[in-house]
Amino acid sequence: VDLFARANRPHRRIRFAEDEPMLVVACTPLLWDDAVRAVDYWCSRADADGAGDDDRLGNAERRASAHLHASSTLDGTVVVSGVLDPVGGEVLLNELDRLEHLFYLTDLKSGSGRTGAQRRAAALVEMAARSATAPADGRRPTPLFVAHVGDETLRHLCELARGTVVAPGDLAGWIDDAVIESVLFDGPSTVLSVSQQRSFTGKLRRAIEARDRRCQHPAGCAVPAPKCDIDHITPWSQGGTTSQFNGRVECTSHNRHRNKHDHGATPFREQRVDRLETFRARIRWALLRHHERADPDN
Repeated sequence: VDLFARANRPHRRIRFAEDEPMLVVACTPLLWDDAVRAVDYWCSRADADGAGDDDRLGNAERRASAHLHASSTLDGTVVVSGVLDPVGGEVLLNELDRLEHLFYLTDLKSGSGRTGAQRRAAALVEMAARSATAPADGRRPTPLFVAHVGDETLRHLCELARGTVVAPGDLAGWIDDAVIESVLFDGPSTVLSVSQQRSFTGKLRRAIEARDRRCQHPAGCAVPAPKCDIDHITPWSQGGTTSQFNGRVECTSHNRHRNKHDHGATPFREQRVDRLETFRARIRWALLRHHERADPDN
């Protein structure tokens, strides 16, 4: 009820009355995170005809109202609190989570009993220390964040890797600073070369994350892909390849605990992934974009 009430804003009132039965049917079988995402996409589409000026203003206000407070207390400790817009928050969380995980691995070796919150505090200090010692002409690491922007049947997809739905305009201010890495899909599979390496890294890892988006355990786990492992469906020790067709996203709990792991999963169907197929897919993508520009109401 609260989810629908949030979507039923005054400027969408008529559209919501028309689409509410459809939204109820669509959201009933979904997990909470998926239902939130579905309603957010409905809001985005409902606003696409210009009725969403209030929301676009809200997005601008959300960016402008971002703030951070850091103040010393009487005993010398520092209290930090603040609010960031979705994209800025994604940039912060990505680096904070990355450093926290490095500290977690260090703590495993040393036997430290630090909590996750304590490691994140240490990660924030480490971020500040690295910023202060970085050379003035140093190259900024990229990409700072991952945004999934759709095509074909998913042409209206626009969300961050953690599942937060954003408007395309929210990404515009980051284009100059970001390196654009496209992951081209042909149906459900990514058009990439098969890797012979032992582990999923680099572009192959990011492509599988873009395809799966969250933990693929059949229990319906909602852990987002950036916080998960990339798992061999057929284990490497049993002849499984390190490829997009034999890889999937699973959270650390479902991937590493034998009693929770789903051992009977089937790899994706192998497809030809050579330069010719990539060229054909790019031509299909270009033609789709051409027709969409020629018929913007489609």
